[in-house]
Amino acid sequence: TDSHPLVGQALSRFSLTRRRYAGIVLDVFFDHCLARDWTLYADQPLEHFTSQVYRVLAAEPQLPGRLAQIAPFMAADDWLGSYRD
Repeated sequence: TDSHPLVGQALSRFSLTRRRYAGIVLDVFFDHCLARDWTLYADQPLEHFTSQVYRVLAAEPQLPGRLAQIAPFMAADDWLGSYRD
């Protein structure tokens, strides 16, 4: 998605001094929109999907470095579901 023309347009709306963080801001915004409007894109509730993701992460013994460290916190605080708010 990062190479999609609409993403490029959205990135260009950020000033040059803020462009360094624009991709991160857009990712969070897109995550928010997806979580907020989840029922438009999926048949199962967001809570079921995020629980399933957290179970998969917890069952994987060899997650890459940083993800292995933060996955328990993601699940405990429901990071994926919290994008809705």
